[in-house]
Amino acid sequence: MKRIFILYGFFSVLAAISGFSQTVNFSAKPVDLQFYGRDAQDSGVITIAGTVTSAGVASISATIYKSNVEYKTVSQNLTYSGGSAPFNLTPKIHAELASYKIEIKSGSTVLATADSVLCGDAFLIDGQSNAVFLDQPDTCRWIRNLYYGTWQHRGSSPGGIGRKIADKYHIPTFYHNIGVPGSWLSMFTKGDSNVASIYGICLGTFRQAGLVNGLKGILWLQGEANGTDSLGASIVYDTTFTKLCNDWKFDYPNLKKVYIFQTHPGSGNSGAYQGLLRNTQRKFQTKIPFVTTISTTGIIAHENPHYGAAGYNQMGDWLYPLIGRDLCGATDTFDINSPNIIAAKFDNDAHTSLTLQFDVPVLWPPDSTFSTYNLGLLSMKDYFYFGDDKTGKVVASGSADTAHHTVTLILKQSATDTTISYTPNAEYPTIGSPYEGPCLFSPRGVGALTFYKFPIGQSLITTSARPPAQNFAVNNALAYKINKDVLSITVGFTTPYRLEIVKPNGAMAMQFSGMSGMTFQINKNRLPAGLYLLRAADAAGHKAAKLLTWY
Repeated sequence: MKRIFILYGFFSVLAAISGFSQTVNFSAKPVDLQFYGRDAQDSGVITIAGTVTSAGVASISATIYKSNVEYKTVSQNLTYSGGSAPFNLTPKIHAELASYKIEIKSGSTVLATADSVLCGDAFLIDGQSNAVFLDQPDTCRWIRNLYYGTWQHRGSSPGGIGRKIADKYHIPTFYHNIGVPGSWLSMFTKGDSNVASIYGICLGTFRQAGLVNGLKGILWLQGEANGTDSLGASIVYDTTFTKLCNDWKFDYPNLKKVYIFQTHPGSGNSGAYQGLLRNTQRKFQTKIPFVTTISTTGIIAHENPHYGAAGYNQMGDWLYPLIGRDLCGATDTFDINSPNIIAAKFDNDAHTSLTLQFDVPVLWPPDSTFSTYNLGLLSMKDYFYFGDDKTGKVVASGSADTAHHTVTLILKQSATDTTISYTPNAEYPTIGSPYEGPCLFSPRGVGALTFYKFPIGQSLITTSARPPAQNFAVNNALAYKINKDVLSITVGFTTPYRLEIVKPNGAMAMQFSGMSGMTFQINKNRLPAGLYLLRAADAAGHKAAKLLTWY
C-alpha cells in the first residue's frame, strides 16, 4: 500500500470569532493536539495572530496551562487604525513530558482554546515498504502525527522508539511516514518539488504542520529496488542520494541527522549488486557529515524483504541510542554505532594472515546453527570473500581483538587479491535463501556494516587509546562452558559486578550480581536456545562482553 499522506484542508488559518459585539479574525492559532518543534533553547513558539475588527476590545491575552496548572499569561494592548487592530502573541512552551492547554481571551471572553499541545522533535520516515512497516504499535501519550490535515495522538512509532525517547530522554516526538513500497531512489528526489511528487507532498505536510524548522531527523529505508545494475547501485545511487540529502538540508534547515538503514542481504532477492549497493550506503557516513548508517545484519525475524515485529523493534533498539546522542545530549555513547571497517592489511609477506580494523570493537561469533534454514553448524570464517570470489571458505580461522578493534583472519593459503568482502551478496552460496548469519557484533550487540571489495592496504590506522574504564576485556575476563544442559559462566573481575544475558533484540534475558570467584550455572530449561550477548561491568568501569550460542 502507498503510505502517502495527501492533505486536504489542515486547520483553517482564518477563523472569525464573534461574541459580545466583538469580531476577531485569526490568521494563526493553536488547535487541539498540535505539536510544536523544539528550538535550540528547548522550546517551541506558539504564534497567535490576527486582527480585531470591532471597537471596544482593549487587549488580547493567552493563558497557558502546563499539566493543568496555570503556567504563564501573555497579552497585547490593541492599537486601532482604520477600524481594526492587529495582534501577534508568541508565547513559548518547553519541550518536556508536559501537556499544554492554551486559552485565548479578550477580557473575560474566551475566544479559542487548544488542549493537549506538545513540544518536541519531529521525524520523517522515508523509503520503501520497510519504511512503512517500521511503524510499530506504541501507545505512548507523547507521540503525535498529522493525518489528512488533522492532528492525532499517534498510535505507533518507528521501531517503538517514541516510548523509549520519552522514557529515557523526556522528549515528545512527531512522526510522518511517507514510505512507498517498491520505489526507486529517483522517485524520492526533489525535482521541481511539485505537489504530486513524494518530495513535494512531504514538504507540504511539514509546511502546513509548521514543522519545517522542527524536523530533526530522517529515517531512510530504501535500496532493494536499486540493486539490479552496477551503476544504479554505486555511482548513480551515490550522486542521487547525496543530492537528496543536500535538498533535505536546504528545505529543513534544522535537520540534524539522516539515519540510513543498510539493506539486508537478500532482501527482496533484488539483484546481483546488493553487496555493492550496501557498500555505497555504508560509505555515506564518511562523506556526508550529518549521515549515520545503521546495519541490519543480525536483525532477527527477517521475513524477506520485511521483518516481524521483533525485528522492527530491534531496529528501534539500535536507533534510539543514536538519537539520544545526536539530539538529546545523552552521555552513554560508547560503541552505539554499527561497527564499520576502516582498514585492512596482510600481516606477513606470505599473505596468509589478514587483519581487518574497525572503528569500534567487534566480537567474533561462535559457530552456530540458524533455525531458519537446515544448514547445520555455520562458521563466521566461511563468509569472507576475496576479489570476485562468491564461494567463500577461504579462511581457516578467525578471532577478534576488542582492545585494538581488529579481526584477524588466518587464511587457508596465500592470497594475492587486493580486496575483501564481508557477507555474501545476497544468499547463502549453497541455497537460494537470504543470508541471516553468522555476523560480527559490537560489544553492545549491534551488527557490523557489511562491506564489499574493501581495499587491502599497507597499514592500519593509528587511533587514540580508549580510556581504561571503557576497555572490554573479552577473552580473559568473561568465559563460559556448556556441559550437556548446563551453562557455566565465570567473570574475572576482582570487585563486585553485574552480569547480564541479553537477547538479540536488546531485551534482558537474565541478570545477576556477582563477586570474585563466583560461577553462575544455568540449566537449559531456564534459558531457551538461541544467540545471546553476555556482558559484565563493575563499579570501577571495567567491562567485558562475549557472544553465546546456546543450542
